[in-house]
Amino acid sequence: MKLSIAFLLLVLLFGGCMQKQDFQTLINDDRTYTKAIGYTKSATLRQNGTSVAVATFIYINQLYKDLYTDGEYFLVGLDFEGENTLSHDGVQLLLYNPQSFQFQPNEKRMDFYAAPIEVTVVEKDQFIELPLRNSWSSYYLVKFEKREVNTLKLRFGNENLGYQDFTIIKDREKN
Repeated sequence: MKLSIAFLLLVLLFGGCMQKQDFQTLINDDRTYTKAIGYTKSATLRQNGTSVAVATFIYINQLYKDLYTDGEYFLVGLDFEGENTLSHDGVQLLLYNPQSFQFQPNEKRMDFYAAPIEVTVVEKDQFIELPLRNSWSSYYLVKFEKREVNTLKLRFGNENLGYQDFTIIKDREKN
């Protein structure tokens, strides 16, 4: 009994010395991580039954509302067989563009998707609070033009490996 009282006093003594700000940071980081899971999609491109590319996409506008306001931003993690670049083997990341929704007689469906306007390599110490970060993937911050819709349609792949489409709801509270 004396041992448990001594232990309790010790915990209270050291727990009381912890700064409230540190505890709040710990809670906020956990909320960012948890919220990011809802904005995360992943894809695996296969060729002859073998995985050629694994990609993870995190829509970060809702996670960092004050920082990313001038476009639609995604953190993209890539693990390609061989080279880990966003343009490896003609693989593309595209965003559906509703402004180009005027049909032309011989128009391909790919014409309705827009390429990123900016791609930046992400350093290893950036966005470490987000899920699915690992040491073997390469990470990019990908910016698309701002869309005034609540649903984003993302396309990843190429003509040889096929395409995977994803839908991301920008603001889940509106739906």
